[in-house]
Amino acid sequence: MWKHCFSAVLALFPWQSVLLEAQTRIPEVRFDVGVHRRVDGTQERSFHLMQVSCTDGHCTLVTVSFDGPWSCDLGALVPTIEVASTIAGQLVVSSSSTELVVRDLTWSSDVGGEASPAIYRFQYASPRGPGPITTLTGFSGGFTRSSSILGRVLAIELVPVATAAMSLPCPLRLRGIGR
Repeated sequence: MWKHCFSAVLALFPWQSVLLEAQTRIPEVRFDVGVHRRVDGTQERSFHLMQVSCTDGHCTLVTVSFDGPWSCDLGALVPTIEVASTIAGQLVVSSSSTELVVRDLTWSSDVGGEASPAIYRFQYASPRGPGPITTLTGFSGGFTRSSSILGRVLAIELVPVATAAMSLPCPLRLRGIGR
């Protein structure tokens, strides 16, 4: 009896590996999305531009952040740029036929407390032909942060901006040559 059960499991094993491969194959994508941070349900003035691109199973996430609440108090928004990739071991990416899930492991701890890895879900329509998928149909993302300053856990959600054009809350400061 055990022999028959073991043979049945082995007979199924090749199918399981094919299914597993289909679930883990990362499509060629390039998505851009602007997001606001919502902390414990309250939307912050900061916003972020995120771009995820995947080619040959490797993905890169570039985030440009404009942190309004404290930057505007200093007279201008100063962008910060962060880059994470699967090659560097900072991202773990999985996909289905219409969704790319990116787990960003770079979120950890700093002077303000500890954070869980951020998870971003990029939804898209089923691909219709060759080439990269570039049309984003949905986005959600977030992480939790244990704030040592506030003495509590914060839920941080990233919410897509409602429009393609938006006004800045104060001037934008970019570094030039010799400045």
